Amino acid sequence: MLIPTHRIRRVITGVFLVLSACSPATERTTTRGRVTEELRALLEADQREEQDPPGVPSDPAERRAFYEALWQKTFGPRYRRAVELVGSGALSTADDYFMAGTLINHGIRTDDYLTAHVLFTVAALKGHQTARWASAAALDGYLDETGKPQLFGTVYASIEEGWQRRVTGEPMTDTLRRELCVPSLEKQGQLVKYLQTGKRIEFDREKVDCASRE
Repeated sequence: MLIPTHRIRRVITGVFLVLSACSPATERTTTRGRVTEELRALLEADQREEQDPPGVPSDPAERRAFYEALWQKTFGPRYRRAVELVGSGALSTADDYFMAGTLINHGIRTDDYLTAHVLFTVAALKGHQTARWASAAALDGYLDETGKPQLFGTVYASIEEGWQRRVTGEPMTDTLRRELCVPSLEKQGQLVKYLQTGKRIEFDREKVDCASRE
């Protein structure tokens, strides 16, 4: 499968990184606890990766090869271990599903978005506070990657992509977006302007706190 260069670049430069919001309580002496600790270590290593790697070639083909090789060296082993843990049925807690979803969301196959979406959804059903938004973002990532309008509007294009983004309207509503902790389309418009005017310090994809909503 030919992997789009911008998909690899987005992973490595942190556009789709989802910071862990795991609960501090962890079982440390059981098999379940060891899985949780392993996933936590893998995710922390992901977060420590350099977001602006040096030596990026200007030639498109060379740039694609550069980013793919870098992903295979850094993110790849952690991604594959997360896939193994999911496949073996080792996940149990909301944190497990959320962290595995985050690691797989950093994969470079388009379908990784869908797997991450499912894992985030399970984490949300188990009560993880951040997983609802992450579930929406992973689904949007898949739709955006396959040339379809986003449902929620969580993916923001870069200046290199001309700030182009498509978000579906009704029957998808802002009420539904809020249920998954996603800001309204009006708020998203403000966020796009922050990016367009270089005010990245004021930009945050996740603006709606819905942790306490029933």
